[in-house]
Amino acid sequence: MKAYSLDLREKIVKAHLVEKYSIRQVSARFSVSKNLVHKLVKQKRTEGNAAEVLHVSLMSKKRG
Repeated sequence: MKAYSLDLREKIVKAHLVEKYSIRQVSARFSVSKNLVHKLVKQKRTEGNAAEVLHVSLMSKKRG
């Protein structure tokens, strides 16, 4: 999986939750998968900071 910057992940979540773009529009706008947008938004809603949570979970998958 491609590593995305913290800044990009925050922009993706903001575009959907604050700017009210659809998942499909956000996906096209930032050239990322709809699945990634779903994951980031879900983690933002449940954990509070989607960008950091996703980064940590991706790092642990790479290690083991």
